[in-house]
Amino acid sequence: MAAGRLRLTLYRKFLLVLVPSFVVLAAAGVVLAGRLDTRSATEALALRVGSLAACVAATLGRHDALGERGLAEDLLGTFGTDRAVLCAELRARDDAEPARASWPAVVGCKRVGPSARLTLPVGDDAALLSIRYSDAEIAAQARSRALVLIAIVLAALAAALASASIGFRLIVGRRLARLHRAMNERAEEGPRARLDPGRGDELADISEAFNQLMEREQAREAALVQRNLELSQQSRRDTLTGLFNRRHFEEWAAASWPALRGQAALIAIIDVDRFKRINDRFGHAVGDEVLVALARRLGAALRPEDLLLRWGGEEMVALALGPRAPGDLAARLLEVVGSDPVASSAGPLPVSVSIGLARLPLQAGELELPIERALVLADRALYAAKNAGRDCAIVIESLQVAGRAELADVEDNLWKAADFGLVTLRQIQGGAGSKALLAPAARVALGAE
Repeated sequence: MAAGRLRLTLYRKFLLVLVPSFVVLAAAGVVLAGRLDTRSATEALALRVGSLAACVAATLGRHDALGERGLAEDLLGTFGTDRAVLCAELRARDDAEPARASWPAVVGCKRVGPSARLTLPVGDDAALLSIRYSDAEIAAQARSRALVLIAIVLAALAAALASASIGFRLIVGRRLARLHRAMNERAEEGPRARLDPGRGDELADISEAFNQLMEREQAREAALVQRNLELSQQSRRDTLTGLFNRRHFEEWAAASWPALRGQAALIAIIDVDRFKRINDRFGHAVGDEVLVALARRLGAALRPEDLLLRWGGEEMVALALGPRAPGDLAARLLEVVGSDPVASSAGPLPVSVSIGLARLPLQAGELELPIERALVLADRALYAAKNAGRDCAIVIESLQVAGRAELADVEDNLWKAADFGLVTLRQIQGGAGSKALLAPAARVALGAE
């Protein structure tokens, strides 16, 4: 029921067509059969009464029926053997008197209501034999046979409905149910089984058409998923270098970093020294070649599980997961970039980088800093490396801050914070042919290698 209305299923609609049609045809058949049966029985009754009357008339004609009343009454009593005959009378053709002989005796046909009448001449036509008979028995028999026919029709209707119900459910209902389930599954995620079309009929054609539609939809969905995956990958990768971009890092940090918090790691921000001079002198195409070569060299210096991405412009970010000495990583990155000139369309170009690096996890009192704050500190260390002469790395070894106020002082001025002992820094100097060295600067806290 929906909104107070009965939902007409296919089977109910089928019954609404079948039952009235069957009832109308059956009623017409019963009426026609009754009329034909009544007509046949009436003709048979008339033939039967006529044959009996002919026999009696012939016998009466051989005797003096009008003169022998007793004999005539006896012969007329023969009609008493037929229940349909109501009465019989024998009278002279020109006699105004009532019947000379009758059956039943004396009474005759005086009190007989509407009935069929049969008149036959007797002998030399001096007398007439009049027979009155009724078809009431025929009507009663017809009603009885009609009731039997109606019972047979009702039984046939019940059998037809049962057969139609079973057949409908087997041939149509189950297959429609499978099609309905398949259409419901169509709205769900994941692969969907092919629907068995069954026998070659209209439902099989519909099921096969549904299978083809579903296969096309699945193919389109697969293509759409693949395209979305490709677009997602493209949106999270830098088109020039092929490295992951800042968006990918932000998604990764939100999804994966919480499970890694507390574990040892290093995060570094790497910036090409005097990159604007390269673009201004040789053009942006050469600058792009330098960035591609830089990405390749830095990737070779990291492990497969580490993360390298282009942060923007000429800046790149490296996240080295697991325990690793920060001085070794900084020295390795400086070496792979600056050890050999970069081959470009403008010829070999010497390139160096400045690096700001922070050891993770970083603590501000009891609070472990999120990776976003570690990036801020690594950025401050990068600017410190630029101020220290470039081609070097400034490593933030640890923090000695008690809360957010002192952390803000560190982020505001890294060198001054180091002078006050709020942060431990280490400078790793690059240069072709040299190992990682510590820069002798009074403001840099020198830690042991």
